[in-house]
Amino acid sequence: MAREHGVGRQTPDTVVPWRVFGVVGVVIAVLAAIYWFTSYEEAGTAMLTLAAALALWAATYLWRQGRLTPAPEQIGEGDEVYLPHESVWPFAIGCGAFLLLNGLLIGGWFFLPGGAVMVMGLFGFIRQTRERS
Repeated sequence: MAREHGVGRQTPDTVVPWRVFGVVGVVIAVLAAIYWFTSYEEAGTAMLTLAAALALWAATYLWRQGRLTPAPEQIGEGDEVYLPHESVWPFAIGCGAFLLLNGLLIGGWFFLPGGAVMVMGLFGFIRQTRERS
C-alpha cells in the first residue's frame, strides 16, 4: 500500500526553504572543490565558489528569519506582522547595480550613473520602509 507524500511528517513551512538553499550551497561547494582539483582553472572555481556562498547566505538569512519571526499561533489579537507593500525601489537598486558593475568593465560613463541610481534606490527603499506606507 502506497503512502501519500508527507504523511506523518510535521515539518514547518519555514524550515523547507533554508534547507533547500543549504543543500544547494553545499552541493555547489563540493562541485567547486572537485572542479578545482581536476582542472586548476581559477575563473570557473571562483564562480562556483561564489554561487555556493550566495546559496549558503540565502540559507542563513532564511534560517534566521524563521527563528526570529513568530509563528501565526503565537501572534496575539492586537499584534500584526509588518509586510512591505509593493515597491519600485528594489528594481531601481537592481538597475543601479547592473550599471555600476558594467561600469567596472566598460567605463566611467556607466559607473557614475549606476552609482547614482543605486544610491537613489537605496535611499528611497529605506525611506519607504521607515514610513511603512
